[in-house]
Amino acid sequence: MNEKITVKPHFVYVFTLLYPYLSLLVIPVIRGVYRFFAGQKSTLSAFFAAEVVMLLLAFFAALLKLKSTKLQLSDDIAVQKGLIFRVRYVIPQGASKIIMLESDPFSRLFGIYRLKIYTEAGRRRRPDESIPVSRKTAELLFKMLKVEGQTVKSNTLGNVVMSAALSSSLTGFLLAFPVVRAFVGLVGEGMATVLPELRSKVDLIAEAERLIRFLPSVFLIGYAVSFAVLLLRNSGFSSVRSGDRIMLDSGKLPHRTLFLSTRSVNAVKTVTAPLMRLAGKCAVKFSACGFGRPKGEIGLLLPCVKPQLAKGLTKWLLPQFKAPETAVTPNKKAVKRSAFLPLAILTATAVAAYTVHTRYRLSQSVLVPLLLIASAVILLWLTARLLGALKGAFALDEQNCRILGQKGFGTAELMCEKGNIQYFRILQTPFDRRHRHCSLKVVTSAKNRDAVKVRYLDKHKVEALLQDTSQSV
Repeated sequence: MNEKITVKPHFVYVFTLLYPYLSLLVIPVIRGVYRFFAGQKSTLSAFFAAEVVMLLLAFFAALLKLKSTKLQLSDDIAVQKGLIFRVRYVIPQGASKIIMLESDPFSRLFGIYRLKIYTEAGRRRRPDESIPVSRKTAELLFKMLKVEGQTVKSNTLGNVVMSAALSSSLTGFLLAFPVVRAFVGLVGEGMATVLPELRSKVDLIAEAERLIRFLPSVFLIGYAVSFAVLLLRNSGFSSVRSGDRIMLDSGKLPHRTLFLSTRSVNAVKTVTAPLMRLAGKCAVKFSACGFGRPKGEIGLLLPCVKPQLAKGLTKWLLPQFKAPETAVTPNKKAVKRSAFLPLAILTATAVAAYTVHTRYRLSQSVLVPLLLIASAVILLWLTARLLGALKGAFALDEQNCRILGQKGFGTAELMCEKGNIQYFRILQTPFDRRHRHCSLKVVTSAKNRDAVKVRYLDKHKVEALLQDTSQSV
C-alpha cells in the first residue's frame, strides 16, 4: 500500500465501551427511571443517585478513550489506544492478518460500519481490534484494500443448500437466548426466578406428554431461525484473488468484506454435511488468525460447490496446499466396527421406548414421533461413521498434510502445511488393540486450532508414515 489512512472511531464507540456496564449500571438506571415515571416509586433513593454518578463517570471515561484511540493503515498497521495506560503497537506488513469491514442495514442508516483486525496474537477466535467507523472512512478503506481479479460467485440454490445443511436447532436457540435474557432483565425479572415457577407447574405424566408434543415445534422454530441467519449471512458470496491477495465478500445481515493474503491461511477444511452430500456439494473453509465462530462468523473460502470444482478452486486460491500422495486408509474391518455402536444404540432406544410405553402408559402419539426423530439422528450418525470408514484417509509428506474423517453427521477434510501442525495424537482403545487399529487426530497450531480425527487406521502404518516423514526432513 502506498496510501496512508488514519482511522478514528465513530462516536458510537462510546456505547461499545459502556457495554460491560450494561447489567451493572445501565439497565438498573433505566429501570429506576422507568419505575419513577410509571408511578411505581415516589422518590429516587440515594443508591440510585450513586448509580447515576457512576454511570456518568463511566461515560466520561469512555469519551476520553474515544479521543485516544486511532489506527494508521499503510504498509504496516499502527494501533494506539488506552486512557491511563497508553498502548501502541504495530502489525508489520508481512504478519498474518485479516482486515474485515462489517455493516448491517440498521447501522448503515446512521452511517456506521465496523472495522475488525485479526492477527495470530491476542485472544483466540476474537478480533484484536473491533471499532465502529464512519461511512467515509469505510469507503476509503475499501478503496485502499480492494482486490480486483478473477471472481468466484455463489448462486442462490447453493446458498440455500449450504444454509440448510449447516443449520441446527441448538444454534437457533443460542442466537435467540441473548435477546430473551435482555428482555427479561429490562422488565425486572431474572432467569433464575422464572425457571422455578416453570418447574413447579410440571404435573407428572400428563404435563410431560404436553411438553413432549411441543418439542418438535420448538426444534423446528430453532432450526428455522438458524437457517434464516445463515442464509442472510452468506448470501451473495464471492471470492476474488489477485496475486497473493484475496477478498471475500458475503452477506446481507450483516454484510462482511474480508481482506487477507494467501500467506495468512494456515489450513483449509472441506466440509460435507448430509444435505450437501445428497445435493453432491461441499463447502470449503479456511483457517487464519482466529477468524470464525463468534457471532456467526464462518471462515468460508468457497460456498456450496461440487467436490471436483472445490479442489480446483482451492488450488487456484491457495496454491501452497497440495495433497500428499502417500496415504493410510481404514481397512475392511472398519466398516463393521463403525456400524456396531450406532446399531446397538438404535436397538437400545427401541427397547427403552417400548418399556416406557408399557410401564408408564405414555401415549403412542407422543412416543412414536420421538422415536422417529431419535432413529433419524442415529441413522445420520451411522451414515457419517460409515463414510468416515470408507473414505477416511491420512496422508503426509515433507511439506503438507491431509486428513479426512468424520465430523459430526458429515465428513471433513483438513489440509495444511506440516509446519502448521501442533501435534499428532494416536489413540488406541482396548477394541482398537484387538484389531490393530488406532484413531489419529491432527491439530493445527494456529489460533483456530482446527482438528480432524480419523478412526480405524492401521497403527503400524500410521507410525511408519510419521517416522518416514520426520526422518526425511
